[in-house]
Amino acid sequence: MGKKPEAYLGLTLTLDGIGYAGELVQFSPPELKEKVEKYRGGNMVGEVDIMVGIEPMTASFKLSRHDININVVQAVLGRHAVFIFRAATDSFGQRRSVKWLIDGRINGSAYGDVKPGVIVDNTHTVSIYRYVKMIDDVPVEMVDFEKGELSFNSTNVVESVLDLIGL
Repeated sequence: MGKKPEAYLGLTLTLDGIGYAGELVQFSPPELKEKVEKYRGGNMVGEVDIMVGIEPMTASFKLSRHDININVVQAVLGRHAVFIFRAATDSFGQRRSVKWLIDGRINGSAYGDVKPGVIVDNTHTVSIYRYVKMIDDVPVEMVDFEKGELSFNSTNVVESVLDLIGL
């Protein structure tokens, strides 16, 4: 029997304080990208890239229907909201749950054309202050910009680097 690739079976969005917002047509999870600067020391022949932080993170999503609560979060709360994106995956015949807990705010919305019989095409972008990605309720990635934390599984990368340089 051949191996099956991992596939998402369903995606939903829940908003903290408001509840179920609906099924997602599309979700672009946050990407971790290093912010680097070029460095050239005294005896160095060439330059090297040195990590100085993480690029600002965003996530975007499209709901299968327009939910007025998205506009409420954007207008009334105005600041932080907790977005809980849930997915079920089938990875080589094994079911797993994936969850993204995102503390952020909606910083942009793009509204598509309104056409009869066509799914609502509204894309919302969320600026992220902190987030946790969990697989089967085990945290695998965690970023907290306000506290300066970056963890993979149980290893805090920032703390490890500070220990290495003696701070």
